[in-house]
Amino acid sequence: MAAAPVPPGAVVLACHDCGRIQAVPVGDTRHQFRCRRCDADLGAFAGGLDAPVALLLAAAISFVVANTMPFMILDIEGFTQSTTLLSASRALWQADMAPLGMLVFLVATLAPALKILGLLYVLVPLRYGHRWPLAGRIYRFVGGVRPWAMMEIYLLGIIVAYVKLIDLAHIELGLAVYAFVATVLLEIAAEAKTEPMAVWHGLMAQAGPGVLQVPAGRRLMSCHACRQMLQVPAGSGGARCPRCRARVHADDPDAWKSSLAFLLAAVVLYIPANVLPVMTVIYFGSGEPDTILSGVVELWQIGMYPVAALVFTASIMVPILKMLALGWLILPPGRDKDVARHKTRVYRLVELVGRWSMVDIFMIGTLTALVHLGNVATVVPGAGAMAFAAVVILTMLSSAAFNPHFLWYRA
Repeated sequence: MAAAPVPPGAVVLACHDCGRIQAVPVGDTRHQFRCRRCDADLGAFAGGLDAPVALLLAAAISFVVANTMPFMILDIEGFTQSTTLLSASRALWQADMAPLGMLVFLVATLAPALKILGLLYVLVPLRYGHRWPLAGRIYRFVGGVRPWAMMEIYLLGIIVAYVKLIDLAHIELGLAVYAFVATVLLEIAAEAKTEPMAVWHGLMAQAGPGVLQVPAGRRLMSCHACRQMLQVPAGSGGARCPRCRARVHADDPDAWKSSLAFLLAAVVLYIPANVLPVMTVIYFGSGEPDTILSGVVELWQIGMYPVAALVFTASIMVPILKMLALGWLILPPGRDKDVARHKTRVYRLVELVGRWSMVDIFMIGTLTALVHLGNVATVVPGAGAMAFAAVVILTMLSSAAFNPHFLWYRA
């Protein structure tokens, strides 16, 4: 069967999810283009940068305010405690939970800062038709950091912590809380207004139809980071992408083994994560340790049904379903295209919701920093929090290591 002709002005790329090579028109802002095989969004090669740049500049300003001004002030029986956004990671570190404190700092402060600065470095000059040095590498780095920047999840953790404390003490919200909310909303809006493939195309034109005319002794490969198509010598192990400088290589058929290893580690740690206490609230010298489930029950008993449902979904249901879904994805692929298509959709969902289980960790960090009043009231993080954070990270690494092209090898 003859190949379908490539439309004039189109670029050639491989679908991120299934690897099928397809042509996408450049400059068409009226239509959404999806993969013919797995229905994945192929992206758009047109889109303005005025709105993303303005939103990111505003997000950078509000981010600085959120990290420098007072965040919350707690008042219990005349004893007060003031916190900043960085207090959660510092409090966990001081409570002999250094790895957990470092994790909270990385995903709630450092990763969002790197994401905003990286995007500004790439988009501001690109808005005026320029490309600064290392722009391709930095935009690739931003794509890798994006799943680990969890400010919106941190916001949910703060809301849960606030609900837990509102009947125990008087809480005053500082200016940093409003700046934090503004940063989250501005980042979400900037991401919604940005077309990643249009940015890549602006950094360097995507491969045109001529790339499909592969001469003898060469083969066609796609960059896993920016989807640039390029021809490499048939006998070589790969090449460097000319646009983002990522290592371009053939799919590893054994990549599922790394995904399985991370998944098995997460399954093992999920047991202590739910059995061991995640924190203990000590109020005037007495208190009982809480597990994840007992915390949900407590929220339900005090009538906070929506918050209880949120924590139950994010901290209990999502990890279980994600581990089951990853196990199903790793099973040897069959020849049925419909099954491969369904598995690809599940893979996208796993990638989307997996990190939301960090809500409990952020809630514990906020409570540990805020309720630190000696004999009056203190929150002490437990070993279960460390195990649960490890489960979340391991499942994220498992889905990141999984190659969705694996689902289509035989289909």
